[in-house]
Amino acid sequence: MTDTVAMQVTSTSSSGSTIGGSTGGGGQIAQLEKQLQQLTQQLKTVTTSNDSAQEKQQQTQLLQQEIASIQAQITAIENQQQQQAQQAQANKANSSTAKASESAQGTKHANAATTASANANANVSKQGSNTGVTDTLGSLVNVYI
Repeated sequence: MTDTVAMQVTSTSSSGSTIGGSTGGGGQIAQLEKQLQQLTQQLKTVTTSNDSAQEKQQQTQLLQQEIASIQAQITAIENQQQQQAQQAQANKANSSTAKASESAQGTKHANAATTASANANANVSKQGSNTGVTDTLGSLVNVYI
């Protein structure tokens, strides 16, 4: 009977590894939780079996080790999901900051261009008014001469 339980536990463990590599975190956790329930049920049946105390103890230890292993896998997956969520949030924050910086740079360049244009227009206006003054003075000088 001990060999049969060990075989069941081993096959459960190897299928958990295969499933873990092929599905996403949520599906992987669901599958591991299902295995956890199966192992817990097997643990209950060991206690009520007609096997000797030594066989029950061995079976119980194997099942408890497998349960602990699956619980560790679930915890690792949950931690990985949490890290991915935090990384995604950090990336989103960095992206928003970069966009705000780009927008500020664009505004700064637009303001500089507007200022340069205004300055150029003011210089042209000054030159025009100075030319008018010079022309007026010139004509006055001609009148008095």
